[in-house]
Amino acid sequence: SLNRELELRIQKRSKRIEILLDTRQNLQSERNWEKGMRTIVESMVNLGFDRSGIALVNPTRGILEYHLGKGAQLPPKGTSVPLSDLDYFAVKCVREKRTIYMEHYTPDKGKQLTSESETFVWVPIIVQDEAFAALGADNIETGRKIDEDDIQDMEILASMCSAFIDRTRILVEPVAENQLKTKRTHNVENSEGYIVLESKPQKSLEIFIELVTHGVPGFIISREHPQKLRRNHGLTKTPIFWLSQSEDPSAMSPNDLSKLNYILRGFVERTEESVILFDGAEYLATQTSFETLLKYLQALKDIIVTSNSILIVPLFKDTLTHIEFSRLEREFVVL
Repeated sequence: SLNRELELRIQKRSKRIEILLDTRQNLQSERNWEKGMRTIVESMVNLGFDRSGIALVNPTRGILEYHLGKGAQLPPKGTSVPLSDLDYFAVKCVREKRTIYMEHYTPDKGKQLTSESETFVWVPIIVQDEAFAALGADNIETGRKIDEDDIQDMEILASMCSAFIDRTRILVEPVAENQLKTKRTHNVENSEGYIVLESKPQKSLEIFIELVTHGVPGFIISREHPQKLRRNHGLTKTPIFWLSQSEDPSAMSPNDLSKLNYILRGFVERTEESVILFDGAEYLATQTSFETLLKYLQALKDIIVTSNSILIVPLFKDTLTHIEFSRLEREFVVL
């Protein structure tokens, strides 16, 4: 009967509103972007989609990259498409900053980032008027048609995600420690990445400190607590992040590299030249994997090469295998 149908619709809507409210509450206490994005993807699954995921805009490499998802037939992590290719619905979504909904897909209409689905939706996540990512969902298995409620709920999730990213992103002002005019003793070049072989970051800190006292804004990511670094090296203006699982406000989780990249990109974009010290390669490899470390250092190198910056990575060689070290050596100048 009509009443029964209405009752079922109200029940379904109430359940979905509950899912959205839970998501909002979970995001309010979260600072870690990886966990926040996972919460969003979980919510899409709970809303009843067979497959859902998030793709991040990488402005440095000019790509849209599949980041994480849940459900059937997910693309391999790191699958990417050029931001210049508007044939892809996901790219169109972030480039035009609007929801793209497909009711009946045929190949002549465009390209999909995933295996082909009959009906799907992409919604952009906009942060400070910039496209940050896109949420995608479809029903690859059941073939259930995506309806107005689905689209509306996806748009609500996207706006929650953009509010979450906006609230937790950190803007770091580039500022040098000093403007000394004395001659620099270390010969390092802009748009280059250096590995400094040492068991403790001494030479790498020397190079870094020489640069930041000679007018180059710097940024440190370190296993050492920021207060200790500041105290021992007289650093008062340089932003320092602590690579740690701690809940400390200055801490940056090794599992939250997309957030760290976002902060670093914002930093280098606002300065003519800069230097980044990444002291935590061994820690990142043990907390995640060597592959994650390599991929992350390559992403950092992309950022510095395109921004006239310098990357310094202290490394204790004995913590890597011969093959692992050879792969790193191909990417960097070894000092």
